[in-house]
Amino acid sequence: MPEDSQTKLADQESLLAGQKCVLEMIATGASLPNVLDVLSRTIEEQSRGMLDPPS
Repeated sequence: MPEDSQTKLADQESLLAGQKCVLEMIATGASLPNVLDVLSRTIEEQSRGMLDPPS
């Protein structure tokens, strides 16, 4: 598998894991601050490099 495909697959798996974690937290009644913390960390992980200035 080419490196780009591996990176894309890893990103997709990471996003799904983050979504699953957030949904499980909501389903089990976790506190809103904890859910929002995990949600924001998941979003930050997915958006790495997006805000970097062009080189």
